[in-house]
Amino acid sequence: MPREWSARVVQQVIARSLYVTRWFDLSALPKSERIGAVQAQLAVWQPFEFCDYRVVLHEGGALAFAWDAREFEARRARCREARFANPGLLPETLLNAPLRAGARVVQGLDGFAGEFWDGGILKGSSYWPELPSADEWLNFLRGASAPPALHDVPVSAALQSADWLRLPWARLASARDLSGANRRVERVAVAGGVVLLVALAAQLAGDARSLSKRETAAAEKLVRIKREAQPVIAARDAAQAALPRLEALAKSLDTVSALSLLAHLTAVMPKDAVIRDLDFDGLKLKLGLSIPESVSRLECLKALRSEPWFGEVREASGGQKSLIRLEITLTGLAAPQPVPPQSAAASADAPSGKDEAAGEAKVVAGRGDTKKSLEVKR
Repeated sequence: MPREWSARVVQQVIARSLYVTRWFDLSALPKSERIGAVQAQLAVWQPFEFCDYRVVLHEGGALAFAWDAREFEARRARCREARFANPGLLPETLLNAPLRAGARVVQGLDGFAGEFWDGGILKGSSYWPELPSADEWLNFLRGASAPPALHDVPVSAALQSADWLRLPWARLASARDLSGANRRVERVAVAGGVVLLVALAAQLAGDARSLSKRETAAAEKLVRIKREAQPVIAARDAAQAALPRLEALAKSLDTVSALSLLAHLTAVMPKDAVIRDLDFDGLKLKLGLSIPESVSRLECLKALRSEPWFGEVREASGGQKSLIRLEITLTGLAAPQPVPPQSAAASADAPSGKDEAAGEAKVVAGRGDTKKSLEVKR
C-alpha cells in the first residue's frame, strides 16, 4: 500500500492470503427473502473454526469475505494500542479496481489472486502464494464456471498488477448490518401486509354488501314468482289428485267389460245351455258350455258365430259329451253393435230382459284383474 496513506488509515486492510471469498446466487428468490437467505448460507458456510465475515450485497446475490476471527482480534488490539479508534476490516480485493467482465491474475500485497468477473460482479476468486501454473489457472476457470473462451487465455496474458483505489469500490455489510436490513425488510413486509389486509378487508366488506343486496333482490323475486305461480301449482295439485282416478278409468277402458261380455253370451247361446267356466285375457276367451242333448255342437257353434263381436269361434280339446269347450277371439274391447234381437219364437220362450238381468248368475274371481270366471245358466 502506498506509504503516504499510512497516516490517514482508519481501516485495517486484510491481505488476500488471509481470507476466502464466495459468491451466493440468490436471483431465483424474491427480494424480500434474499437477506435472510444470505444469513442462512453464511451460517452453513464456515471456512474457519471461528469465522468472521463481511458481505457485498448485489441485486441478484451476495459476495462474502470470511477470515479467522481470533487472529484479527489480536490485530485489532494492537491497532487500539497505536491509538486507532476501533479500525474496521477491509479486504484487499475491494481496493483493487474491478472489471466489467473477464478473468485476470492480480499481483497483490503478498501473492497472486485469480478473479473471474461477470456483469461487474466478482463471481470467483482464488489465492496462490506464487504465480499459478497453467493447470491451476485452468482448474480455477472451470471451477468458477467461466465461459470456454477464457480457458485458452494463458496466465501470462491474464497477469496484472494491482490498480489501487483510494476508496473501496463497494460497501461492506457486517452480520449486524444484515440483521438490521432484514428487520427493515420485515417491517416493510409487515406494513405492506397490513395495507394489503386493509385493502382486502375493504374489498370483502364491499363484496358482502353487494352480496346482501343480491340476496335481498333474489328473495323478493322468489316471493313474486311463488305468488305468480300459485294458480299453476294449484292446478298441478288438482291434476295429481285426479291422476289415480284417471289411471283407473284408463285401465278399465283397456279391458273387456265382464257384464257386457256376459250379456252378449247369454243373448246368443242355445236355450238351456249353461256356462260352466269362462276365462278371458285381453281379447282371448276360453269358454266351457254345458248343452242339453237336444242341441248339437254344430248348432251351438253356429249360434255363437252369429254374434259380430265374436270374430273367431272354434271348439277346443278337453270337451265331453254334454260339455263343449270353446276358444273365442273378440274383435275389440267392446261390442261393435248392440245385441241383435232374438227370433220371435225364441223371444216367446225366453224370459224378458228384466228376467235375464234377474236370472241366476254366479261370478267367481279368476286369474287377476284382467281375467274372470263366470257361471251363467240361461
